[in-house]
Amino acid sequence: MKWELDDTTSDGIQFLLVGTGSLLLLRLLYAGVLMLMGVPDGDELGAAIAEFRSGYWISDTDVLVSTSSSIGTRLALAVSSSLIMALLLAGAVYQLALLAGKETIRPWSTVLRIALVATLAWSLFAALLLPPCTATLNERGLTVTQRPALFGVLSLPWTARTVTTPWSAVEAIEVSSSEEGHTVQAATKDGTVNLYTGEQAHAERLARGIRERYLVR
Repeated sequence: MKWELDDTTSDGIQFLLVGTGSLLLLRLLYAGVLMLMGVPDGDELGAAIAEFRSGYWISDTDVLVSTSSSIGTRLALAVSSSLIMALLLAGAVYQLALLAGKETIRPWSTVLRIALVATLAWSLFAALLLPPCTATLNERGLTVTQRPALFGVLSLPWTARTVTTPWSAVEAIEVSSSEEGHTVQAATKDGTVNLYTGEQAHAERLARGIRERYLVR
């Protein structure tokens, strides 16, 4: 007896396998890229910043990732949110097709494929290369970029907000402690700018590197 699946079930299994396979492949590619990325010898601040990248593929040694989320969490959210969004869009199209009197599965599956590819492409790009919040440290000053993000983890394709504070306006780089951990902060006349929260040793190292390079006048 030959066992056959209907088109809907077959498409569902296919998309599930594609999502799972993509996740495993990306994990392997991710490990390979990290092996190729490095920090120039003697760049202590760059080495300290590299510890605060949360697994993002960022080669610039002056870009500090200000949000903490694991690469596994981001990839899982990227795949699952893409599948959910694709199914919702396809379901809406299917309902419209029923209202129009066209009881066919083709529009539903076509929209599902297109939506899955589009949302998965963006989600994986955001999970690997586009942090929701970054701080760029260079001679011009401290530039903080914030992007809208899904659950504060996965950046969305909306307009980012960028604020630059010149080093002349930064009074001190401090490390404060709380229940969440030790936070590196830039103290200015208008308040404080949080750069990252993590372990004390890493936070102290980062703060010391920023002071030595940009605040020694």
